[in-house]
Amino acid sequence: MHGFSIRGITSQFMVNEGKRAKSITWHYPKCPKQVGDFECGYFVMLFMRHFMSDPYKSLKAKITELESKATYTKAELNEVRVAGLVYRLANILPY
Repeated sequence: MHGFSIRGITSQFMVNEGKRAKSITWHYPKCPKQVGDFECGYFVMLFMRHFMSDPYKSLKAKITELESKATYTKAELNEVRVAGLVYRLANILPY
């Protein structure tokens, strides 16, 4: 299996576009940690929702909020579970 380097991909993209490759500053934000064995998908969905919500809030502010959160609460996880169930009931089961 071959691995891909994000840095290599972005540099190659810049070359293909005829642009000079710029130095990219990479950030590795801390995020809420999963405490159980099976909540991975819920954590990913909450993480993505956090960045997609509130378009007027800066990315830096959103990262700062996540870094201060040790984990998601059961209420937050249940909110995602219910949203997924509602989606499935409305869009998948009628067919």
